[in-house]
Amino acid sequence: GAGHDDSANNAKLLAALAGVPSERRTALFRAALALADVAGPLGPRVITADGTCEGLILEAPRGAGGFGYDPLFFAPELGMTFAEAGTGPKGQLSHRARAMAAIEPALVAYLQRAG
Repeated sequence: GAGHDDSANNAKLLAALAGVPSERRTALFRAALALADVAGPLGPRVITADGTCEGLILEAPRGAGGFGYDPLFFAPELGMTFAEAGTGPKGQLSHRARAMAAIEPALVAYLQRAG
């Protein structure tokens, strides 16, 4: 709502985690995908997949890119926050990318059946 942008949400998160030690500031992003086509080749079947990316919430924002919690979300696999990583590295590692990779074989098979 009004007055509640990414910056305000990040400040609220940092306030809620004040005093929490770094080893307890674990977090993850999760994306879930579903494909339904009741009138097509899937019939009543629904194809689903999900992806996660684990990380830590830092005590202060880092980086100028991204959106949402990206400046606070440190991805150990990248060695930086999502805001520091930029769209290339983040796009390869993100929860959304992992969910897409997980659903890809079923999606390709569906598209081949659907013609």
